[in-house]
Order: sequence, then C-alpha cells, then structure tokens
Amino acid sequence: MASALPKPGEGETPGGAAPDKAVQRLRAPIATIALVGMAGLGMYDKSIFAFVLASLLPSAIAWFLDRTPTMVLTRTVLPLNLSCVIPFSLQIYYADNESQQLSTTMDDMWSWITVYSASGFGYLLYYVLPKIIAIYISLRTEKKRRDLQDKQEELKEEWGLEVGD
Repeated sequence: MASALPKPGEGETPGGAAPDKAVQRLRAPIATIALVGMAGLGMYDKSIFAFVLASLLPSAIAWFLDRTPTMVLTRTVLPLNLSCVIPFSLQIYYADNESQQLSTTMDDMWSWITVYSASGFGYLLYYVLPKIIAIYISLRTEKKRRDLQDKQEELKEEWGLEVGD
C-alpha cells in the first residue's frame, strides 16, 4: 500500500537533505525575540501592547500547533494576522487620546471580526486549500484519462485492434 502524502513542509527536499532544519533550530530564538519584543512594547506603550497581545492570539496558537519542519501554518497565519493588527495599532498609536482610541477599538466588534477573520482565512488556506487542490488535480487527471481512452478508441477504429494492445 502506498504511503500517505506528506503534509506541506514535511518530507525531503529535492537534494535529499532534511528540510529546513535551520528553521527548527531558530524556533526557540525567534520565540525569545518575540517575547522580548512584546515585553519592550509593553513597557513602551501599554495601550498598543494590550491590543496586540489579544489580537495575535491566533498566531500564537498557530506557533504552538505547527510542528512541520518549515512552520507552514505559522507562515500562513501570522502575516495575515499582522496585516490587520498593524493598521489598528497605528490608529491607536497616532490617536490624540490613546486610551480612548484603545477603548473604542477594543469595544468595536468589527475590529475583532476583521483581525480574527484574517487569521481564520490563514487557517482555511492551510487546512482546506490542499484538499481543494487535490480534488481539482484528481478531476483533471480523470478527464485526461477519459480523453486518452476516447483517442485510443478512435485509433482502434482507424488502424485496427492491434493499436489497443
């Protein structure tokens, strides 16, 4: 029985080497830099820190769930999450009254829907898109197989039964 296909980021690279061991070695230092950065942000601006901490929760979950060698889940969710967190953070930072803007942003349901739906789209890309692509490829392959069988039947009619063997 054939083995199952590897998940994205698993398996061997074309050269035969283990895939992105450097990424796995950098996992702890990256986490340390992120924690130090968040601590620095917390000391610099508590308003933005509170919002960013709550907003990056889906990315943190992706970080802990992702055990693929190339961290594909994290690389999918984090940029989409940040693309919505940064504009809201800049709004809070440049507001005349940061605490009022933070309160307004955190009370606004649409800001949370925006931030978490972007992260949700990242999870959707990771978990659903490969299945959709696999279905598309199998349908395309089946259509190609049927077309070739039809062509073979045409050749049998034109050249005789020897063509089919």
